[in-house]
Amino acid sequence: MDKLVKYLEDNYNISNEEIALLEQCVEAYTYTKGSCISSVGAIVDKIYFIDEGIMRAYYTGETDLEITRRFYFENDFCTNWVSFRNCIPSVEYIEAVNDVSGVSISFSDFMKLLETSTNFKNIYAHILEKFQDYHLKKFHFINNLTLQEQVSDMELYFPKLRQKISNKLLASFLHITPQHLCRVKKKLIK
Repeated sequence: MDKLVKYLEDNYNISNEEIALLEQCVEAYTYTKGSCISSVGAIVDKIYFIDEGIMRAYYTGETDLEITRRFYFENDFCTNWVSFRNCIPSVEYIEAVNDVSGVSISFSDFMKLLETSTNFKNIYAHILEKFQDYHLKKFHFINNLTLQEQVSDMELYFPKLRQKISNKLLASFLHITPQHLCRVKKKLIK
């Protein structure tokens, strides 16, 4: 809870009363590496704030190739927003990439926070804007750059990925197989 409060204090103008409301709504969680936090077909009913560790949202394509939509790091909010907001089944999995811990807020408690505070509504709007910005950036990255440019410019677009993510998961983020990623990296070294 402390890291969430610090994050909100550092990035938003949050009052002591709002912190007290938030404290009533959060629940601590821990997941071990590889844990499935949410499955395809399930309604995602929580938002996770990550204190430590990494989560990813992914789905499987037609050839059973895993496609990672997004990685979530420390100080990120993780959920499937479409499933969460609309109470509909998710089309992706959320998984712990490594051991992960933090706090979560249930859908019903989240709605209570939005009803009681304009500031929480503004924070929510900002989180959704960041979510949209991220996906527009990834859409441009995947659709407008060659695979060689994606691999060589990874640091520019997604600086945390190369340092913290395995080649297998990095390949899934690029929508390719690990073998293909290895070949591209070899070409870039030459």
